[in-house]
Parts: sequence; structure tokens; C-alpha cells
Amino acid sequence: MVEQETDANNQQPSSGRGGIFALAGLAAFIVLAAIFLLPRDNGGGGGAGGGNSENDNTVLPERLTEIRRALAATENLDSNDAVGLWDSLQTAFPRDASIAINRALNRVLLVDELSATATGALATDEEKQAARSQLSNAISSARKSVDQYKSISDDAVTHLWLKSRVDLHEAALLPKSMTKSLRRAVFDRVSEALSGEIGDDPKSVILGGPLTRVLDELEDPIDGLPTDLLPKAAAAVGSLSDKHPGNLFLAIRAARLNIDSKSKSASQYVNRTYDLAQSIEPSLSETTKPIGLTPQELVSEITTAIDAEDWDKAGNRMLQWFNVLNPTEILKTDRRRASPHPLDRLSFTAQRRLSSEVIQLNPLAKGGTAFSFSTSTIDGADGLSDVLPIDFDLDLDDDLVTISESAVVQL
Repeated sequence: MVEQETDANNQQPSSGRGGIFALAGLAAFIVLAAIFLLPRDNGGGGGAGGGNSENDNTVLPERLTEIRRALAATENLDSNDAVGLWDSLQTAFPRDASIAINRALNRVLLVDELSATATGALATDEEKQAARSQLSNAISSARKSVDQYKSISDDAVTHLWLKSRVDLHEAALLPKSMTKSLRRAVFDRVSEALSGEIGDDPKSVILGGPLTRVLDELEDPIDGLPTDLLPKAAAAVGSLSDKHPGNLFLAIRAARLNIDSKSKSASQYVNRTYDLAQSIEPSLSETTKPIGLTPQELVSEITTAIDAEDWDKAGNRMLQWFNVLNPTEILKTDRRRASPHPLDRLSFTAQRRLSSEVIQLNPLAKGGTAFSFSTSTIDGADGLSDVLPIDFDLDLDDDLVTISESAVVQL
């Protein structure tokens, strides 16, 4: 009996260890099965669906359509209709700089539209009153959108450009006693920014728009710019021209302002305008012929007058040179570069990215059928050296242009 009890006692721990190993094995099997059966993230979390393929298949195409509608409304200047679309997209993609800049641009365009109505001569009193009643909220919303874009992108140049545009609209709507001080504040802010890091940014050329616009609005039709402001204006525009020496519009504005402020540094900007216009000198010569001078001689007279401090002659000759350059395409193009329309700055990055993601969700199947070509004989094809398909009559159906060996062209 004692021996049996001893054997039983010896067997008990052995069966306990076996049970533990069995439980451990079962637990490991359950963990492995759970890991294997869990849904896996394929790394597609960048889209609107957050990596859920079923959600992506429905949400991403809808967002892409929404972006296209928003862009179309903005480009058609239906800014009011586009506001809700961009707000919805901003909520869906809160850190997307492309969406943020387009939303800000659309808000600024809405301020443009309302300001034009409120101050326009063709608008009725009712239309002006309705526009004015909306402007306060529109300006506030535009500023918030512009600030939100800067917080995402850290694009100080575009932020200052849009902010100045909104501020100048607001200044035009206020009483005259406040308008001048607000415009002066805009000038001070832009000129100060240009003297810092912003001025070294290649995009800073667009600040030529608000800078020259505020100077035009501060300028008196008879007395010109205030005496204390003129040297600062000449220095600011001159500095911007130095940062962007290839822009003819900035160079000619810097030349005129420095002549008005009686600064001999005007010569370098006058010479810069000639250097930039040399490519079209033959056509300019036809314009200057009635005054008996070539473009080079006219520019030489301006610089000579500057050196002699004959500011009246320098100003008169500079006005003639400006009138010669003003109608040219090169000046119009550089003016648009320095003062772009908000639509010029629309971003299509988000649209391209979403289009790529939508295509990846439902890629086209690779075709397995080999290409086959059909041939047909055309009467009179003998003796032809070349055949070119072209939609000659613009009916969306290709026509054939043939060239014979004897160089005869026939449609």
C-alpha cells in the first residue's frame, strides 16, 4: 500500500506539467490564429478612407469629384458657390496645403467680387447695400483662411500677398480719414518684409503687386506721393527690382520713383530697362522714330539728365520711354508676374494626388489581346511620298493630307 501511494505521488506532478504545456500550446495557437486572421493595413492610409479599401472605393472618388467641382466654380468666379465645397474639403483634409491655398484664394476672390459691387458705378443702390452687408463677414473669413494656409504651409510670401490684398479692399470701404493710415500701414508692412528674409524668397516678385498698388492709391493726382513717403517708396521698389532684375515692370517703376525722389541711383534702373528691352529694340525703334531718337539715344538722354541733376528733363524723357515700353508684350507679361491674379496661383496638387489614388484603387486590367491592324487601298495612292492625318475642318474627324513625289499637297 505504501509503495502504491508513493507511485501515485510521483506521477501527480508529471501530469500537472503536461497540462500546463497543453494550455500554453493552445494559447500560442489562438494568438497565431488571431494574428493571421486580423485585417491587414496595406499602407494606403494617406487617402480619405484611412486605409479601409471599402471606404476608399466610395470616399476617394467622391472627394475627387468635389475637388473638381470646387476648382471649376473658383475658375468661373462663382466664389460664393465654391465656399461650401472648399470648406468641406478643408474639413476632410485639414493639413493639405493645396486645399488650403485654394480655399484662401476663393475667399479672397469673394472679397474682390463684393468690393467691386460695393464700389462699382454700374451697381444699383440695392446691390451696393447687399454687397456691403456681406463684406464684413467675407473679409473676416478671408483673413482666417489666409492665416490657416500659412499655418499649414509656412508660405510667408503668399500669406503677405493675400493679406495685403484683403487689407486694401477694406481700406477702400472705410471713411477717408481712416483710409490713408490703413494704406500707409500696408506699405510699411510690405516694405519692411521685403527688407528681411521674405525679400530673398524667389516668390517675393508677387509682392510687387500690392506694393505698386498701394503706392498708386496713396499718390495724389496733382502732388504725387507724400514727400516723406517718396524716398521709402523708391527704395522699396528699387530693392524688389534688385532681387528680381529680370522683371521689366519692376525696373521701370523703380526708375520713375527714383527720378521723382531725385536719386542718382535711378540711372541703374533706367539702364536695366534698356537691357531688358534690347530683344525688341527693332520694333521700339519704329515707335521712337517720330521723336528723332533711337531707343538707346533716348535712354542715354535720361541718364545724362540724371547725372546733371536735371530732374525735369529726366522725368519728361523717362515718361516718353515709359510710353514706348508700356504697350509691349514683354512689359505686360512682367507686370502680370509681379501682380498675378489669384486664379494664377490655384493649386492642382490635391487633384492630381487624389486622381492617382483613385486609379490605384481600381487599376485597369492588363490587356492580353495582341494589336491588329487593318489596311485599305486608296485610289491614287501611287507616287505619294508622305501621308499626314489632320483634322483640317475641325469636325473631330481626321482628314488625310498627301504629299506627292512632285511636292504636290492634296487634301
